[in-house]
Amino acid sequence: QLRWGGQVSGSVVGSRPIATTTVGTSVQCTVLLKTTLGNPARNRSALWSSASPSTASVDATGKVTASATTSGVVICATAPDVATVTNCASLVITP
Repeated sequence: QLRWGGQVSGSVVGSRPIATTTVGTSVQCTVLLKTTLGNPARNRSALWSSASPSTASVDATGKVTASATTSGVVICATAPDVATVTNCASLVITP
């Protein structure tokens, strides 16, 4: 279980299970951190990562910038302090 000051987080719910974009463009991903009761976890931001930053970089807000074509790069949002509570999406990048 994930605990922040007595609050327990049970899930990371993403808005984009898969998306397609073109090289040189950006796509905004969002995520909602939830408690085990299903309520939004307040005052918390997800930690964003890309499996291939040279193909698609992601900033602290979840904005993904496509740099090269790929049939799928994995973008993940992780709950702070608990690397095991993660939601990932695949991004296809076309020329």
